[in-house]
Amino acid sequence: MKREISPCLVIGASGFVGRHLVAHLAGQGIAVRAVSRSGEPTFDHPLIEYVKGDMLDVSSLDAMLAGVKSCVQLSTTTKPGSSNADIPFDITSNVVGNVRLLERLADCDEMKLVFISSGGAVYGDPVYWPLDEKHPTNPKSSYGITKLAIEKYIAMFANLNKLDATVLRVSNPFGEHQSFSDGQGVISNFLWRGLNGTQVEIWGDGSAVRDYLYIGDVCEAVLAALRYRGSTPVFNIGFGKGMTVKEIVATVAEVTGSPLQTRFLPGRPTDVSVNVLDCRLAQKELNWKARTPFVDGMRRTAEWMASVKNGKNNGPF
Repeated sequence: MKREISPCLVIGASGFVGRHLVAHLAGQGIAVRAVSRSGEPTFDHPLIEYVKGDMLDVSSLDAMLAGVKSCVQLSTTTKPGSSNADIPFDITSNVVGNVRLLERLADCDEMKLVFISSGGAVYGDPVYWPLDEKHPTNPKSSYGITKLAIEKYIAMFANLNKLDATVLRVSNPFGEHQSFSDGQGVISNFLWRGLNGTQVEIWGDGSAVRDYLYIGDVCEAVLAALRYRGSTPVFNIGFGKGMTVKEIVATVAEVTGSPLQTRFLPGRPTDVSVNVLDCRLAQKELNWKARTPFVDGMRRTAEWMASVKNGKNNGPF
């Protein structure tokens, strides 16, 4: 028997993952209440209701949750590379907001929560790899610490209030409609610069290894977690195979047809050398695994970017 997940509240609906997820859920026939700080529509569909809201605004939480059966929490106010610049803001805007949400969710009957954590930032330097869910968690950034703190609060509420919650530690998502100007996504940033013949800056010597996951596979993982009825609290969600920065540079050249200009800068203290996720638990419990080959996802993203560059397509969002 499948879990009833409609209507579903998606918090952080205007972000890269949020926009794809809202469209994906609606495409599956699931009614969605899409919440963002702007509340502006990004996808026109009869099953999608766009609402302006903020977890820090306690007065708006009850209205956001009214009538929904499930909740996906994607919203964050900081990024891994910049969170250490204002740690008090990272704590107050993310940890406090999520705890307020959890207090409300704990009072809801038969509510399912899926929280999107970080498959990279929560682990820190690898003791072994690929990293499974039992790997030590020693974050090197405030972003990772706050994600881990929220995970712990979710576990507390699940234990005390019987809240049905699943945490997904997602690796580095990429795909169409990802911003290529805010410094967040390596793939989108490199592809855009490759298409425009401009130089990319690489922190370190280019040997750092990361786990990159196509956005369509991320959405499938969230859908599987929403339907999950088991008791396992945390899952890694990644491709399970690492790529060095130099390999990404080579793949950008392959899919764009031109070499990428590079400039190497000193490494950053918050960066780790290797981060590749072991996702066998998700395959076993959620019946999920990544299905989109890395180069296929890169080609799809590059094709979308080329259409944007040529002014032919801004996409469905």
